[in-house]
Amino acid sequence: MKLKNYFFLLTFLCLNNAIAQNNTLTSATQKTNAVEQATYLNFGSQNDYVRIPGISINNSSLTIEFYARIYNPYQAGYILSQGVEAQNQQLQIGFRSSGEFHFSFYGNDMFIPSYNRDSNWHHWACVYDISSGLRSVYQDGNLVGQSGTSPYVGTGDLLLGLRTLYNNTGYYGDLEDLRIWNVVRTSAEIISNKECELVGNETGLLAYYKFNQGESRGYNRGIASLLDETANAHNGTFHSFHMSGSQSNFVAGSPVSSCTVLSTSNINLTSELQLSPNPTTGIVNVNISNLTNVSVLVYNLNGKEVFNTVLSKGENSVDISHFQSGMYSFKITSAEGIVVKKVLKK
Repeated sequence: MKLKNYFFLLTFLCLNNAIAQNNTLTSATQKTNAVEQATYLNFGSQNDYVRIPGISINNSSLTIEFYARIYNPYQAGYILSQGVEAQNQQLQIGFRSSGEFHFSFYGNDMFIPSYNRDSNWHHWACVYDISSGLRSVYQDGNLVGQSGTSPYVGTGDLLLGLRTLYNNTGYYGDLEDLRIWNVVRTSAEIISNKECELVGNETGLLAYYKFNQGESRGYNRGIASLLDETANAHNGTFHSFHMSGSQSNFVAGSPVSSCTVLSTSNINLTSELQLSPNPTTGIVNVNISNLTNVSVLVYNLNGKEVFNTVLSKGENSVDISHFQSGMYSFKITSAEGIVVKKVLKK
């Protein structure tokens, strides 16, 4: 009888152990198979590009904004192009092998030698004001180049990641949150929402690409079109993208998010506070204008609160120099509402 009881006990323990191991394997499999939504597009070779028909930006004011992370600024790579090789008939935005950034209308070029060339994400805004003839380039909200010029008059399909009719000019890097406007965006307007996704119905917004389709690093070969988030439906067609793995595919981990902006008054919250510099090496200056009862909570990418403090009107300094490099969310709460902004710590 004792032997029989021992046999049943041993069998019970073995079954429990098998069930526990199976649960562990199931849990591990579920974690491994967790789907993460993509947030940007990687151009993994100089053959990758997107063709977008129907966007007309000639003989008009324009603003083109995007985030780029380029692996080698001394390798020629074009973010965007349109038109043909004739005076003022080809729009070119990108990097030259000399290391210069350029915003050019063919035969009417603006080359920018001085800008931050590191391998981090940077926001770019290329602006042309047809009324003044002034062409301007901003990096991370800072003016890095400006010149007077006649209007761009080109037409044709817009190419992302390639210069029209040229081989070996493909962009090798990451691209996020491309915004194409037919209006002049001021420096203040550019800075105020460059870390936050747009709705898609903003005045003057012709086309808007979030690059958040598909699964990050997943098998995305079923995605044939890059979607325009505006009602204009200027969708693009992918060419040569592998759409699987970490290169030439949709990937997660960019500086733009669907920021929460809640207001209980008629105050424009984003205009009432400024965070700089961004990116930062440690100190973030938070300038408060007309908000009351203001506090800030800082979260890391895992959603863990890592810092909090009360802010006063005027200039405030938040020190994150002892934090690891990466992206942090600043949730700023006031009596007038809540704003969430992203800050990149180098």
